[in-house]
Amino acid sequence: MKKDKASAVTPGFLVRIETGELEELAQHIKHADVELTQISRAQSPSSLTQIFFDNINLQIGHYGAGHMAYATSDKERSGMVFKISGDCPTTCNGYDIGSKSFMFYRKNSEYMAIANGSCKWTYITFKPDYLEESLLEPLQVQLDKKRNISSYLQKIKEQVHLDPFYGIVNEISELANSNPRIFQDTDIIKGMEWSLLNSQMLVLSNTLNSSGKSDRGKKSHEHIIKLSIDFLKANSYKPIHVLDLCSALNVRTRTLYYAFQEFYGISPIRYLRLVRYARARRDLLGADPERMTVTDIAANWHFWHFGRFSVEYKSLFGESPSETLNRGMGI
Repeated sequence: MKKDKASAVTPGFLVRIETGELEELAQHIKHADVELTQISRAQSPSSLTQIFFDNINLQIGHYGAGHMAYATSDKERSGMVFKISGDCPTTCNGYDIGSKSFMFYRKNSEYMAIANGSCKWTYITFKPDYLEESLLEPLQVQLDKKRNISSYLQKIKEQVHLDPFYGIVNEISELANSNPRIFQDTDIIKGMEWSLLNSQMLVLSNTLNSSGKSDRGKKSHEHIIKLSIDFLKANSYKPIHVLDLCSALNVRTRTLYYAFQEFYGISPIRYLRLVRYARARRDLLGADPERMTVTDIAANWHFWHFGRFSVEYKSLFGESPSETLNRGMGI
């Protein structure tokens, strides 16, 4: 039996475990009491990567063998489980799990699963009340209808709604392998948390009952837009997230979405991302390249995937971030 190899690069941020025995992972999985039973020969080593953010936790696991799992989820947190990859048939609480579905678990849920081969999964949990209740309400209604069943499967109509989330999870996993020191940067950690939260909000808004008409009129939407702009001006040197805007304006996430879609034709997530790019450009133009780097400025605005930052920045402004930095000081 191989020993676990675990390392905590920064306490509370990143923990990685690799093991040759699948059962050994169970004791390390947070926010759930899990029993794992291996039922087939291991095709590859098993591993678990856990990143603990301020309000959400992400766990990425690779099960290298077929297995059965029995678990009770956290009494204080709700969570969602996604099967990222793996061709083997997988069943959880009587549902077939694939890449176009996810399982939602409310607090203190029980779930039983079986997978007939290796697969990669991710488990994301939320602090109480972190996600707006109106986003999770349709799931809660479905759960209340099902006696003695404490989980719910949500099917995704289009894979495109899940691909951004899977991409973020895979990129974070690769960084945990290749550059763990990056998780010591609190700005980057916050940027990752925002990316995960944004992707979850997009998944929920595209799969739940969010297609109804807004209960606010156009004038209310106009007022929301004006208040949003005022808030952004007052906080021009801070990265702003959708939840910050909702809290400051005292509006629901869906209402904010309707307002931005009506007035700008884009989501508030996209709008705020464009604002962050514009402000990063402002800082690049005003920075001294002898003292600041593109990476420093990108991280300050909670951009953490620097390759994507450079590509999208160039597509927006017609030059690379480094060209802007050097041009700003007349180099």
